[in-house]
Amino acid sequence: MYVVRYDDVEAFYARVEPYLAAHEAEHNLTFGILSTIRDNPSHYDQPFLWLVEGDAPPGQENPVLLVALMTLPRPPVLSLAAIPTAVDWLAAYLSDTQIALPGINGPADESRRFAEMWTRLKSQRFEVHTPLRTFKLEQVKPMTGIAGFMREATLDDRDLLIAWELAFRREAFPDDIHTHDDAARAVDFRFASKTNAAHLWQDGDVIVSLTAWGGPTPNGIRIGPVYTPPEQRGQGYASALVAEVSQQLLDSGRKFCFLFTDQRNPTSNHIYQVIGYQPVCDFTEYSFSDSSRSSSNPLT
Repeated sequence: MYVVRYDDVEAFYARVEPYLAAHEAEHNLTFGILSTIRDNPSHYDQPFLWLVEGDAPPGQENPVLLVALMTLPRPPVLSLAAIPTAVDWLAAYLSDTQIALPGINGPADESRRFAEMWTRLKSQRFEVHTPLRTFKLEQVKPMTGIAGFMREATLDDRDLLIAWELAFRREAFPDDIHTHDDAARAVDFRFASKTNAAHLWQDGDVIVSLTAWGGPTPNGIRIGPVYTPPEQRGQGYASALVAEVSQQLLDSGRKFCFLFTDQRNPTSNHIYQVIGYQPVCDFTEYSFSDSSRSSSNPLT
């Protein structure tokens, strides 16, 4: 096996796209990050792109065994592994470099195996940072009877979007450090991007819920974040908004919509299934004991 690091994102994408596309839903986060790197290279300071490949007979291309990428300060994101030992190979390779990893994220089996190997090699400890579940939707089950309407967010909503982005991050990832500047950067990126946007649910004169989307894959796109202020919860606003946004994205030509939930939140895991989202696989983000996190929303 070999580990190859790429500096050219287009060459990397061409090499790994067929492998990732074979399990598009499981790789929707990887596809989304790659889309951002390709379309908005300044969004991330220094992306790292790695490929583990195997030996092929002479005259044939080496098979892809594992794909990994990292956009600091977030941890690396792993793909599914063609063979489990590819994860060990990547961990051993990275342990010999000067790159400090804040943690690891990816499908549950792969991320666990990497965390065990990495911390053994580096004499560190690991713990679960966020247990995630990814969902896929192909057909929306409409929500009815919810007061209000959907509208696209505009620059006039910027201050509210920043406040809610920050509130979402602090609630979803309470152990991390989140700043107003980080939230503003995420909001401004959505306004500037052609493949990201945010929609709001409004009940009368009151804005009551937010749903954003972005991170396109070859045939789909990812929903998130989704946020409703605590005082507005329990009214069905988020469910209605996610359903309408998802339907709009499907109507635009997308075959799938994806989203992630925190497995520790039974409410979100339930409401999305009511509108048609089906679980695909579990992801686990681990943090390493002597690493610091300046910002770690794993889905932006």
